[in-house]
Amino acid sequence: MKIEDLYIKFDNFFKIVCVICLLMIPVCIGLLIYYSFTSKVYLKINRHNYSEIIEMIRANENIQVKGDITEIGYRQGLGDWILSIRYDEDVETIILNDDDARDLKRYISKNGFIAGMKGRTVFYTLKASVIIVILFVIYKFFYLYCRLLRYIGKKTDEIIK
Repeated sequence: MKIEDLYIKFDNFFKIVCVICLLMIPVCIGLLIYYSFTSKVYLKINRHNYSEIIEMIRANENIQVKGDITEIGYRQGLGDWILSIRYDEDVETIILNDDDARDLKRYISKNGFIAGMKGRTVFYTLKASVIIVILFVIYKFFYLYCRLLRYIGKKTDEIIK
């Protein structure tokens, strides 16, 4: 197998991947917009953020903790916001005023992901698709640049002879 054949196969494969990524970009953007309007912002509770979240929850008397929290989320309502606390086997939903637990709401929105794992997957798919398209553009630019240099080299050799 010649190097040119290998290059053609690689080029065709890269074109197919780039077309798939170009199709995925608007799909991912649409899903992220849809999730931002319809879904909650979720935050997984781990040992790094557990004490900080519990402290914010205890600062508000409207929220009562009934066990070990595994996940916490919020969704904006009309004039109110909805806090969801997920325990091991149970989910509790609490409707709060906009003024209640602002620090907790800000912390969840800053560190959480829209739609949980689905939103995170769509976000990283969008990131990867954009990176692949940028790499394809750079690859094609250098390919055309090398062909131009080769063409100039051949014309220079013809002029010298």
